[in-house]
Amino acid sequence: VIVRSSPSALKTNDLIKIKTWTNLADGEDVDPDNLLAIFVQVEKGQRPVFNARVRVLLSVEDENGGGAKEDYHEIQLLDNGYGEPDLTRGDGIYSRYVTKYPSAGKYSYKVIVDDNNGAASTVSPGQVVTARGQPCCGSFVPVPANRTEPIGVF
Repeated sequence: VIVRSSPSALKTNDLIKIKTWTNLADGEDVDPDNLLAIFVQVEKGQRPVFNARVRVLLSVEDENGGGAKEDYHEIQLLDNGYGEPDLTRGDGIYSRYVTKYPSAGKYSYKVIVDDNNGAASTVSPGQVVTARGQPCCGSFVPVPANRTEPIGVF
């Protein structure tokens, strides 16, 4: 059985968009002084999504290319603005360092994003909301309660 799904309305402002990247260049090695950070940006249209549940599933292929040695290891990403790697709370960019490496090899990851049991929301259209504080360790995007818009199930 094959199940396919597509949105009923293709309005770009209604779509949930996911973008992912890391802090390392292709082929750059991880070491104790250079940990891998994974970033995932979640937006509805062009507005940040906050309070989503963003998870990364890591797997590793051994150095000889013999296939996955390790089942998926799950990491929950955060948008809390507490500092490296997440500098600003509420900007829709979720991140975390990978601190456990079970073996040497080539790592890959899958991203899973959901509505966090209905908690995910975004800022409603209106005047631009900008970050407050220094871009580190406690900075945040101040979204007034009357501008918070629940997203619904995704």
